Amino acid sequence: MFGNLKQLGQLKSLHDQMQSERYTVERDGICVVVTGALSFERVSIADDVPREEIADRVVGVCNEALTKAQRAMAQRLMSSGS
Repeated sequence: MFGNLKQLGQLKSLHDQMQSERYTVERDGICVVVTGALSFERVSIADDVPREEIADRVVGVCNEALTKAQRAMAQRLMSSGS
C-alpha cells in the first residue's frame, strides 16, 4: 500500500515538473511557445511575414510545437519507468 502511495507521489512530482516546462518552435517567421500543460504561452509573428500567409504558418508551427511537447513528455514518462 505504501509503495503505491510513493509511486503516486513520484508521478505527481513528475507531472508538476513537466507542466512547468516550455517547448519552443520557430519557423517561417513564427515563434510559438507551448507549456507542458499543452497550452499556448506565446505566439510571435515577424513583421516581414506576408499577411495572407500568417494563418497557415501559425497553424503549422502551433501543431509542430504541440507535437514537440507531447513527444518530449511521452519520452520523459517512458524513461521514468512509470
